[in-house]
Amino acid sequence: MAAVKKDAQLQLAWEARHRSRAAIAALISVAGLIVTYVLQGMLTSGVPIPSGLEALQRAAQPGAAAELPSLQLPVLEFLDGRAPMQLATAVAGLLAYLAMGWAVGFLGVAARARRDAS
Repeated sequence: MAAVKKDAQLQLAWEARHRSRAAIAALISVAGLIVTYVLQGMLTSGVPIPSGLEALQRAAQPGAAAELPSLQLPVLEFLDGRAPMQLATAVAGLLAYLAMGWAVGFLGVAARARRDAS
């Protein structure tokens, strides 16, 4: 029984040392996800939406549809001018998910130490 108590004390000491870092990682994760979603909203506002009706009209026309210009070209041209915002969105998302991994990893270690050894 003494070994189990000693292991529990070691686990609690480890958690006490890493608790604040896990909390900071969780806050960074939340902030990063909020920034990511806000930037995605800003990035996609004003995107030209291709008409489904125009796509159906093209399908009914005789000839090869592959020779017609894509209806997605205006969308791609719109996004092409916003490359820095796309990069910022990706970096914010990456940092958010890395921080989330750290926080969830801490919670996983803490939960595993508390489960029954049955």
